[in-house]
Amino acid sequence: MITLRTSLAGLKSTTQLEEHRKVELGLTTHAADFPNLPVPLATYSAKVAALDTNLMAIGTAEQDLKALRLARPTLLAEAQLMYSRNAVAVMGTCGDDAAKAVTSGYDLASEAAPVAALVQVAALAVTTGDHTGELDKQHNPVPGAASYETQVSENPNTGWTHYSTTSTSSETLTNQPSMTMRWVRVRAIRGEDDKGPWSDPATGLVP
Repeated sequence: MITLRTSLAGLKSTTQLEEHRKVELGLTTHAADFPNLPVPLATYSAKVAALDTNLMAIGTAEQDLKALRLARPTLLAEAQLMYSRNAVAVMGTCGDDAAKAVTSGYDLASEAAPVAALVQVAALAVTTGDHTGELDKQHNPVPGAASYETQVSENPNTGWTHYSTTSTSSETLTNQPSMTMRWVRVRAIRGEDDKGPWSDPATGLVP
């Protein structure tokens, strides 16, 4: 016995409709060859017609929705411009009278939270590196820091020289004098004029 396709699952809805229409036409044209169908042809035809109507309505609605979405950015931008212009006018009318200003429906602008000062770098540790002339350093990250400046010296009290500025809280210091003790200190940096206090110095033996 032959095998026919019995499912349209996985096909696009429009393709399924085409298949239903093809079968509806075939069964109608050759009704005498296929008597006693479990689903009467009239019932099947009515269901196919309902599906056709549904898909047509969806297509129309999707076109309308597309047009609405295309119009949305322009409407938002125009409304925002009007909102801003009227806000400026309300501010000019109310001056420092906040109670009067909020009766307009506008919200008061939130004041920016103060930026916390950079704290001292903590838990600085310096250890012997894996290669000659190297030291490894690491420390706890500082909240709000954009980078860290590292200085080195032979003396923890004087003679500090710049070594590097890095964005990470760990680093390998290279080209240090072998078999010497080197002191290291680090501070957090957020901008050109926003620098935290120096860490307590830490020391390590350069291999």
